[in-house]
Amino acid sequence: DLSQRNCAASQASTIACQLASMMLALTPTVPKISLVPSDFSHHTSTSARVRAPSRRRSRMRPRAALVSLAVRQCFAEHVLLEEGPAIVEAFNTEALVHTGDDLPDRDYLTVLAAMPSLDAPARRVAGPSANDGELASAVEFILEGLYLTKRLAKDASGARALYRSRNR
Repeated sequence: DLSQRNCAASQASTIACQLASMMLALTPTVPKISLVPSDFSHHTSTSARVRAPSRRRSRMRPRAALVSLAVRQCFAEHVLLEEGPAIVEAFNTEALVHTGDDLPDRDYLTVLAAMPSLDAPARRVAGPSANDGELASAVEFILEGLYLTKRLAKDASGARALYRSRNR
């Protein structure tokens, strides 16, 4: 009787996974930097770090370092070196950019409209036929790349981040 219940539960789980896969195929998702769990990244707020068990934190550091390294390398390959200063200069005029997995794509498009220096690299990274979600992902990628190369500052808490000038 127990094995039959386990088998039924396994079959139900398999069906649920198949339905979820079909639904995801109908509505494609776009990965964003903000979707990386906050405890995976070493760039979380101090309060989040205090709550995490030290053993878990020590296991996460190498993974976070690998993610950061991958983002930096991809950033170096896809964003032209001469584009960085123009984007950073836009932040020197008191600009702030909020990112997060709960922000709608249109918020990122507003950022692109306000920062022309970010628009061209984001569209190139996202691709010529990019949708709004892909453009939002490209904006987060570029901002994180500028942060990891020490050109922007970042205040993070959970899945939300605020990118700003380092000169404040």
